[in-house]
Amino acid sequence: MRHKAATSFLMEGVALETVRRLLGHTSYDVIKRYLSVTPGDLARVQKKVSPVNRLK
Repeated sequence: MRHKAATSFLMEGVALETVRRLLGHTSYDVIKRYLSVTPGDLARVQKKVSPVNRLK
């Protein structure tokens, strides 16, 4: 469940530092072990937050 929560937080744009602190970790290395971010996830986030989208 922590894996899903961490991935969901990141996909919604929550900063990595915030995710680290919410999960109570002292190191990013621990978070990297169980994050599962797919290329599709990356594309959705990029589309959501890209400044290029604001040029319309």
